[in-house]
Amino acid sequence: MKVSSGNIHKAAEHFSRGEFEAAHRLYLKAASQLGDGLVRANLLLCERRMQQRACPHEAIPQPTPKHSEKTDRSKVEQQLAETQRLLEHYFNRCQELEYQLTDFGTHNH
Repeated sequence: MKVSSGNIHKAAEHFSRGEFEAAHRLYLKAASQLGDGLVRANLLLCERRMQQRACPHEAIPQPTPKHSEKTDRSKVEQQLAETQRLLEHYFNRCQELEYQLTDFGTHNH
C-alpha cells in the first residue's frame, strides 16, 4: 500500500500555523495507513491544542512527570519535529527501495 509522506509533512505545516484540526485529520489519515504508533504523539499534541482552544480558561490536566523526567516543552516539541523529519526520511527511503526492488524484479524476468 502506498502512503503519501506528504500527509505527514502537510500535517506538520498545519500544526505550525496553528491549524490543529486540519493537522489532526491528516495525522489520522497517516495513522490509518502507517499505524498510529508512528504519529501518536502528533495526534496527542493536536488534541491537546484543540482542547486548549475550546476551553482556554479551563485548566487541562497534564501528565505529572516523574522526578527525573522534567523536560521543558520546547525540547519536547523539538524532539517531535526531529522524529517527524526522520519518519519522513525513512518512509521516503523505504519507498525508493521498494521501487528499486520492483524494478529489479521486472528486469530479471
